[in-house]
Amino acid sequence: MANKVLLFEDNQINSKLMSMFLEQSGYFVEMALSVDELQRKVTEGYEFVFIDVSSPSLNKDLLGDFVHKSKNSAFSKCPPMIAVLTSAKDSDIKEYLSMGIDGYVVKPISVKLLRETIEKVRTGLTTPAPGEDVIDIEKLSRTLGIPDTNLLINLFGQFFTTVQKELRQMRAAVTLKDYSALKNLAHSIKGSSRNLRLNNIGKLAEEIESQTKYPSASLDLDSIVNNLEGACQRLFNSYNANYGNKG
Repeated sequence: MANKVLLFEDNQINSKLMSMFLEQSGYFVEMALSVDELQRKVTEGYEFVFIDVSSPSLNKDLLGDFVHKSKNSAFSKCPPMIAVLTSAKDSDIKEYLSMGIDGYVVKPISVKLLRETIEKVRTGLTTPAPGEDVIDIEKLSRTLGIPDTNLLINLFGQFFTTVQKELRQMRAAVTLKDYSALKNLAHSIKGSSRNLRLNNIGKLAEEIESQTKYPSASLDLDSIVNNLEGACQRLFNSYNANYGNKG
């Protein structure tokens, strides 16, 4: 039996086209016709979930909350999520990827485009959002004057191990509203990421450090930590796909 994918698409013509393209790519398609059905079905063993993010019933706040809860559930594994976009605006792509979406495909869609997107998401090689970090070991080797590329690969491995631990500590600090701990953890991530020329992660960490130094009543800790977590996870996926077996 073909691998299952879940498709959330509220336009009848678009849903038929997407279903046809996915079936031609070897997938059995099940539909989610409402947000409630999408939330119920997401944990039912699908290989991928395709979400039409332009649906009037699914605004960005609702989508962000759905993605965050699905990705962080302690009771079920969330499949990779692929956003179906109506435009390729840099700001939209970056916003959706920052939510934790794993990849995106832009209309008009073809079988070839779907297959390329699925393969990128499966291997962790999804095109980064505009302004996000890209790990290029060979280029960094020349920039830093470090000829041993294996050393750099191992340094990135150590960086991700440390950052994953710090992000878990950040989550605990968010729950406790421990602004001092958040500030210190963000400062640490900022320093290590910038030494490795990871400017976007450094910028996101700096934002947390700055906002927790003198926190306001309206500070949305979940949102700013989600952005950092998402950027780190996408970069780790790319690193692991490209260099995971070379260190």
